[in-house]
Amino acid sequence: MALRELTKEEIRSLELAKRGGRLKSALRPIYKMACRVSGRFSVEDQMNIACMLEPPLFFTRFGMMIPHPYGITLSIDEIGCDCSIGQNVTIGTNGRGMKLDDTTDGFKPRIGSIVRIYPGAIISGRIHIGDCSLVAAGAIVTKDVAKKSIVYGTNEVAPLNPEHFQLFEALLHHATIYDTVPGLTYKENKLYIDDDYVLKRNELARYIGKDTFTDVVKALF
Repeated sequence: MALRELTKEEIRSLELAKRGGRLKSALRPIYKMACRVSGRFSVEDQMNIACMLEPPLFFTRFGMMIPHPYGITLSIDEIGCDCSIGQNVTIGTNGRGMKLDDTTDGFKPRIGSIVRIYPGAIISGRIHIGDCSLVAAGAIVTKDVAKKSIVYGTNEVAPLNPEHFQLFEALLHHATIYDTVPGLTYKENKLYIDDDYVLKRNELARYIGKDTFTDVVKALF
């Protein structure tokens, strides 16, 4: 994994670009206030009010996909690129192995890239979920999950079947709709660009909608 840490200036520049430049960025607080007065809330308001998300807002807005930001707790050591998290998901430490004066850093889950986490799932402890995995709705996960797997129930893990790979195809398609930053990764309270993943993502994009998409995912990951 070739990670390149983003500077504060780079993050600011990317954020301005995603928000349509300095003028639109300056007007955004007015827009958000108008939404609140009318009883509507922006996606960012929903994330701040209805969720507890440790990664910075720039990452949760432009580094991953949260289609329904309600009731989500995201307390994590690492999460890769182009992941999707459904509503009412809880991700965090379980306290095992921690001393009284320890912080939670190093005791939280690590999640790979292109992982779909469905509503109501619980992912807890110092565990790793590999790339291109699915976490089923309502799953309870307290053990490592190998890449290209589906986990369901309580730590029930199985290899993906051919139909599951279509979900990753849809996920990458949605990443273009959400306008995520290619390769944006969160690790140990910092933001990075994963240049290796960017190359893989570009290769996968060539095969979206083609019969060979599944084979390419297997080859790359």
